[in-house]
Amino acid sequence: MNVFKSYGHFIGLALLILALLFLSLRPFGPVRGWILYVVFLPLCLVAFGLYVGLNIDELRRGVRRRAFLYSSNLVFVILLALVILVLANIVLGRFHARFDFTEDKIHSLSPQTVRLLKSLKTDVKVRCYFLEKSDTRFRMEKILKLYADAGPRLVYEFIDPDKNPRRAQADQITGFNTSIFESGGKTDRITTIKEEDITNAIIKVTRSGEKVVYFLAGHGEKSLSDREETGASWARDNLEKLAYGVQTLEYALPGRIPEDCALLVVAGPEVDFSADEWTAVRDYIRRGGRALLLLDPGRMPGLVGRLAEFGVKVDDDFIYDELAAYVVGDERWPLTASFESHPVTEGLRYAAFFPNARTVGAAEEPPEGLTAAVLARSNKEPSSLMPGAWAERSPDQSPPVFDPETDEPGPVPMGVAVTVKGRSGKESREPDAGPPEGAPEEEETREGRLVVFGDSDFITNRFYYFNNNPANGLLFLNAVNWLSEETDLISIQPKAPSQHVLRLTPDRKRTISLVTRVFLPLFVLAAGLAVWIRRRSR
Repeated sequence: MNVFKSYGHFIGLALLILALLFLSLRPFGPVRGWILYVVFLPLCLVAFGLYVGLNIDELRRGVRRRAFLYSSNLVFVILLALVILVLANIVLGRFHARFDFTEDKIHSLSPQTVRLLKSLKTDVKVRCYFLEKSDTRFRMEKILKLYADAGPRLVYEFIDPDKNPRRAQADQITGFNTSIFESGGKTDRITTIKEEDITNAIIKVTRSGEKVVYFLAGHGEKSLSDREETGASWARDNLEKLAYGVQTLEYALPGRIPEDCALLVVAGPEVDFSADEWTAVRDYIRRGGRALLLLDPGRMPGLVGRLAEFGVKVDDDFIYDELAAYVVGDERWPLTASFESHPVTEGLRYAAFFPNARTVGAAEEPPEGLTAAVLARSNKEPSSLMPGAWAERSPDQSPPVFDPETDEPGPVPMGVAVTVKGRSGKESREPDAGPPEGAPEEEETREGRLVVFGDSDFITNRFYYFNNNPANGLLFLNAVNWLSEETDLISIQPKAPSQHVLRLTPDRKRTISLVTRVFLPLFVLAAGLAVWIRRRSR
């Protein structure tokens, strides 16, 4: 009994801790664990009871002491803090909230991804094959948790292929860090942990049907199969990553534009369109078709003139940008100093550039039924203080010099987006002409869309991701996505933290060094000595 009189409370506490451990860990299985838990709890109560019974007189005297009151208050405060902490955890567990205070929101999903997750109509299941303790798994799990918090229809699980070889074999996993997305019978797999790839994989498995993009050929356009710098194979690869079908169309003659054509791309033609080809393209757009025209300077005079039917003004000039010589290395590659407000340019945070570009603007008074909006403009005109841009009307001048009398000063428009009120008539006639006499009134179809840029080189392999700048590629993809009405894919850009460099003069460096290394330590030392002397003098 002397043992319980002296150490009964410690024995009871130890038995209580053991009971809680067996309840949480259950080392002997759930049934036997509960039995041990039931055994330990009565023994704990017995130990505490014996300790109180054997020390009842001392406990009574201790309750009357002032020290006990202080100790009990301290215990009460500690218990109250623990209760508040538990309640806070319960509330935060049920109502999840997180805040990203970084300037570029690098720990948050893009608004486009959040909108997509909230609009999901079907469940998306993700199976992630990662090694259990790998750093890549930790980062992927962190990202997918953001996805699951934003959209309850996304469910994910992590599988270690080394511990579950049968499941890995069933899913045909040949390497680590592979994620399989599944929804409605569709599957897609990725081997990266980028938000752009994860979001596009969700779109692929939840989107109904495949939209086909046709690149026109036969006029010297950029080649989709060319892997060299002048080819456009990167543009094709990125479209296929977004689940677009990419095909080549030889000549756009009447009746030859396929029914499944979601978008017709004309990338840098060198030979002008015939009258029949233009008629086919014009009628296709007016019946609700979509087209992207990339027109280099000095070419296609016939097509350039015909674009006035859609309120697009294309000039025969070259755009020069003195600032571009410092940024991208050539003054003939004008920068997009500003993007106008439009879905094509939404969210673009980098300046794009157009190697060898011409002016493409909107007519002041577009034809009826059309709306034309400028997408991008160059820098302002040059001045004595700042280099600038202008549209050169005398391309043979070397070196090019801005002449305010003949040249067009910046900012110069370099791209236009047009929406066209559609019609179902199949007859080819002038856009302003009404229906023939006695003809039935035409029914309205979906609106046609047209985007025109004054350059095609920006989508080539050389300039698509020039110097790791994604702006050119993103601008092309955004235009394709807007034209084909896949706005969920627009502008999901990789995020990188902003870098702020503090540049100090030598005098400021010396001042900071003196303050931190000399004055602050001396101030602390003086304050300590003053306090010590004051206490000694009492």
